[in-house]
Amino acid sequence: MISFKQLLVAIALSTSVTFPAIAETEVLPTTFESVISLPAGHFFENLTYLNKDELIATDYTGMSLYKYHLDGKAKLWAKVDGHPVSLRFGEGGNGLLSVHEVSILEGDSFVNSMALYKINQDGQLERLIGLDTPAFLNGMAYLGNQEYLIADALNGKIFKFDMASNKLSVWLEDTMLQPEKDRPGLPGINGIQLHDGDLYFTNSAKQVVGKIDITEGRAGEITVLADDIQADDFTIDEKGTWLITTHHHEVIKYTQDGTKTVVLNHGIDGNTAIQQSTREDNVFYITNDGGLLFGGEENAGLHKIAL
Repeated sequence: MISFKQLLVAIALSTSVTFPAIAETEVLPTTFESVISLPAGHFFENLTYLNKDELIATDYTGMSLYKYHLDGKAKLWAKVDGHPVSLRFGEGGNGLLSVHEVSILEGDSFVNSMALYKINQDGQLERLIGLDTPAFLNGMAYLGNQEYLIADALNGKIFKFDMASNKLSVWLEDTMLQPEKDRPGLPGINGIQLHDGDLYFTNSAKQVVGKIDITEGRAGEITVLADDIQADDFTIDEKGTWLITTHHHEVIKYTQDGTKTVVLNHGIDGNTAIQQSTREDNVFYITNDGGLLFGGEENAGLHKIAL
């Protein structure tokens, strides 16, 4: 099993090889503002919509959830008995939250501390299950009918959780989702998003972004779309254009013809998750950790970026 020291070394070394094949490195004109800003040491990890007007962000090290209204108001929404990772909401305002009950910063034992919580629209939490085998729960997507897909970055799996029955099962397991032995510490499957009925994913260790066909709720063929982007999270627009966070300094645009462009270089260091604005074209919201995993001392939080 990897050590936390290996994790940090692997991620730090990866900065020198992350983007060797970017076809275009021009940084496009952008503006951004920090709508939530907390001191160094906070680690904002994931971001999703509670409804069309409100975003919820997870603060991993702060053991908290923050709510941001697109009108500009932010507040602490809930405290968590553990370290919140990813969350998604379904019908009726209820959702699922994955939690590391031991922090990744404490070392190897964190993989034995995975739990799932139900969260309602008021931020009230209810622990549902704890996993009985080692895992690294990461990205999440809502499949519908109270069913959620959850990436396991340690074992190369995607779990399906049925909230109605409280049942966790393996939806897909594949070598393309696994981490790389020669890049110890870097996560395998990381971000996952549903788009046009199929599931898209990133594998940080393999530097892959890909697609998983879905037929009647079941996983089908896996297609690799690119194998030279060390991506974290992403969003895809109606034209099939990706905007990708890297957990580094850069944010990348990736188009269907394979063109990769750095749209932001520094400013939102340690960028983690991303959502497109429901109100404004070419506006996105991005979380970050301030470069925490690289010894950075920048503020962490939620940022609004206009491209």
